Amino acid sequence: MAKSQKRILSAQTVTVMAVLLALNTIVGFIPSVGIPPYVEMGFGFIVTAFAASILGPILAPILWMVGDIISFYLQGGGYFFPGFTLSAAVAALIYALFLYQKPKTLKQIVLAVLFVTIIVNLGLNSLWIRIMFDRAWGVFMGVRLIKNIISLPVNVFILYFLFKQPTVKRLMDKVDKMVG
Repeated sequence: MAKSQKRILSAQTVTVMAVLLALNTIVGFIPSVGIPPYVEMGFGFIVTAFAASILGPILAPILWMVGDIISFYLQGGGYFFPGFTLSAAVAALIYALFLYQKPKTLKQIVLAVLFVTIIVNLGLNSLWIRIMFDRAWGVFMGVRLIKNIISLPVNVFILYFLFKQPTVKRLMDKVDKMVG
């Protein structure tokens, strides 16, 4: 059996995925800051980045799609729109492409957050809002642009700070050995 197949099928990997999914669900209950539905700043990006750096570009997007659907049903209310499920997967994929099995340098983190900001936050999520609420781009894009300009360096700082913590590094090393 190929190494990638063993990794996907291991009990340790499934356990880590379940823990990350549970953590993502818990973080989803922490209130976002902003003006819903156009502008929201939450903490889910932290768990997404960590999961992607552990699970890689195949498992992380799949898990985040499942997690998005589970979170919707657990939190209740609001609108389910599959576009946001796709956005969750794309964000996980982008973080994985920049952080999986790579040093967590400032450059890698800046690039990951920048691509997620442009492609997912300003691109896909804005398109989903446009489709769902039938609002003109001008109504919400200015506010979303400002929010993302502010949140980009904040998200970079938070991720860089967390990835550089000795305790987090040790935990990530242990988890990598478990799923690797």
